[in-house]
Amino acid sequence: MISWERAVVLICLTLAFTASVSSAELVFPQHPAESSEGSHFSDNSLPQVCVVIRTYWAHAKPSGLRALIHSLQRQSFQRWEAVLLVLDGKPFDDLAHTVQDFEDDRIWTFAEWIGLQFAPHAEEGWAHGYHHQLYNLTDEAIRACPASTQWVVVTNGDNEYASTLFQTLLNTAPDEDLVALDFYSRYQRPTGAPCLRFALQEGYPPCKVNKMQWCHTDLGANILRWPRLVAEDHRFGGMSDKSGGLTAEHFDGLMMMNLMSSGWKARHVEGRCLFEHSPSPQRCARQGGAWDESQISPESPIGGECISQGQADALLASFSDHVEELNITLSTDGAINAFDKGLPGNQTTIRCLRRADAEAQQAGYMRFFGPYCTAEVDMEEFEAHLLAQNMDEVNDQRAAWAEQSLSSGAGSRGRARPSRPKEPPKPPPKGVKIDPSLRRRLPFRI
Repeated sequence: MISWERAVVLICLTLAFTASVSSAELVFPQHPAESSEGSHFSDNSLPQVCVVIRTYWAHAKPSGLRALIHSLQRQSFQRWEAVLLVLDGKPFDDLAHTVQDFEDDRIWTFAEWIGLQFAPHAEEGWAHGYHHQLYNLTDEAIRACPASTQWVVVTNGDNEYASTLFQTLLNTAPDEDLVALDFYSRYQRPTGAPCLRFALQEGYPPCKVNKMQWCHTDLGANILRWPRLVAEDHRFGGMSDKSGGLTAEHFDGLMMMNLMSSGWKARHVEGRCLFEHSPSPQRCARQGGAWDESQISPESPIGGECISQGQADALLASFSDHVEELNITLSTDGAINAFDKGLPGNQTTIRCLRRADAEAQQAGYMRFFGPYCTAEVDMEEFEAHLLAQNMDEVNDQRAAWAEQSLSSGAGSRGRARPSRPKEPPKPPPKGVKIDPSLRRRLPFRI
């Protein structure tokens, strides 16, 4: 476990798929529209949006792959195609049935690679090289999109999109190559006060702001101009040389930064939340759950998780001295039912659990995420916290100096006076760039 102030050592190099799979197995399915049976699209309905979906067995639940595909079928603009891929150590037994149940030939499986060599997890976190292999396969799936594709979005199989998203693409200028979406996420304002960082508050954005850079974006929150992406041969798997020490699971943000530095022009859809990065409190509320970011368990995911009402009751009963409950009105863009037509209203509330020592918990967030990941609206608070923290350290040094001076007769002849403490360093300026890294666990536990 290392802090954000320290540089990380690059732990994975580019992995060729042939290292674990024989060349005979490297056969990709033919695009359905190019098969001998002829195209399944009429001339005026050729797909313009290609959705590359990375999925695996855990997405078999109703809120997983099925929910994502339903969100595509609800789109007001229907000229899309979904390309599925699996890379895992465990079979996705329901994948074929899931695809068949939709009876929609716009949905097809590009690759389903199962084997122990593709297991995503090792004893201490992610398996070495897994994300790099996954991104290499993702790059191949992108190039399997139909030739009529204008836009491509890569996403994971448990996310969702608002029904108006693809229609939004029609309003994009010809010289705009990237559409960046703000999105609902457990990483919304990551250094903000626990639970309250998700609350509806005047002057704060309705969801996580997509800055098209590492720590401020997500793979599924960016829609790319497919012809230019392929023509310029931009590849997620090629980010190793430009990673600055970050491992492959962060290549999504690095790719967006690389595209922007390559002269791509972006359109940022502000004030609207058209993408839902799972899990999020907003989706949790729609499902009738409670949001837990108390971090009681060492296995608790960073950012929080959705639990049942019964689990929330049990957690409060078991840790009444350490956990508190808030009922909050969640921030939204006012159109949350674009994800689920069955929602009774545009605003929603949720039970949210956090540590009873919420200030200490927030201080832990600030140490963990650091200035680079702090949202712009929270930067002033972060700098004030950092300055106060430094002043506390200086005051402790001064107290120690005074105590030592009194006990040693400071100032008398023949005695060395202790050195004065250094003045507190100034807080980092906004936009400071620090070689960042993520720790897998927060520094505070019960």
